[in-house]
Amino acid sequence: MSESPAGKLDELSRLEFLTVAQVANILQVSPRQVYRWVDGGQLPAIRLGRIVRIHRSDLNAFIDRLRTNKNHLSDAS
Repeated sequence: MSESPAGKLDELSRLEFLTVAQVANILQVSPRQVYRWVDGGQLPAIRLGRIVRIHRSDLNAFIDRLRTNKNHLSDAS
């Protein structure tokens, strides 16, 4: 039996560390974009060999910075 999207979201909200695929799903971007942010130092991540994990608090801070930057851009216009 397939789990509903709401059930999957509940499960994701309980995880401390997220995979690149989970972060991409949450932000509705490609996993490649998440790797670009990680490799560029914009999104902190933990590397365990080839495995990459993003802590939920780092993802939340990243989202907050994006919100703040957008507000600053609109103020500068």
